[in-house]
Amino acid sequence: MGEKLKASPLIEAICQFTFKDESQWNWTLPGRLYDNIKTEFPHISEETAPSIIVSSHQSMLPQKCSSPSRVILKKDESSIVQIGPHFLSINKLREYSSWIDFYDIIKYIYKNYLDLLEKPQLARIGLRYIHEIKLVNGNEIQPDEWITLFPSLKGPLKKPFTGFYQRFENRIEVPEGAQIIQTGLREVKGVKSIIVDIDCISIDFGIYENISNEIVFTWIQQAHEIIETFKSSIPEKIYKKFRDGNV
Repeated sequence: MGEKLKASPLIEAICQFTFKDESQWNWTLPGRLYDNIKTEFPHISEETAPSIIVSSHQSMLPQKCSSPSRVILKKDESSIVQIGPHFLSINKLREYSSWIDFYDIIKYIYKNYLDLLEKPQLARIGLRYIHEIKLVNGNEIQPDEWITLFPSLKGPLKKPFTGFYQRFENRIEVPEGAQIIQTGLREVKGVKSIIVDIDCISIDFGIYENISNEIVFTWIQQAHEIIETFKSSIPEKIYKKFRDGNV
């Protein structure tokens, strides 16, 4: 388990479950789930999903795609549950106290949701952490001073940066699946930041029958260990600033 950072750059943690189309689903399920968890998540609303359905965080990519409506169950401004056709997402925004607390919420929501399905058929699991590193001097961008995941451009390619985006996909064995790392520059109201987005996606569980809760929760725990590679994605001196709260 990683050490706690006094000034964490984490802005959103997401755990998403996707179910096979064959799983019984209808628009009564969000309301029934709300009835079961409303003491913890008392606020309910219906919204249209953003370009990336798993996350309420603005994508660093200028992409748009149509998505079905979803129902939002909200505990407060930092904890929400998103429900839509064949997907369930638990989001923790900004106020991320600890992995143990987030993990307990994931288990609580998932078990309550599964109780409402007659024959749940899980297809995939995703665990994703999005970090934002605000640049001290955004006028002259030197990405390699802030992140280790950046190519060394030489010769005619070496020019001042005005922006960048890169994506890496790695095969992982434990837990079985893929690790997707995205980094890029974004600017909001004149403030430039580097986004480090680390996502673990499971294999297709749809080829199996009767996936037990033990298998699901073991995968999530193991994925969290992969997620903590964030420490390797930034230089040691930058990591120490976050650890000591000097940012």
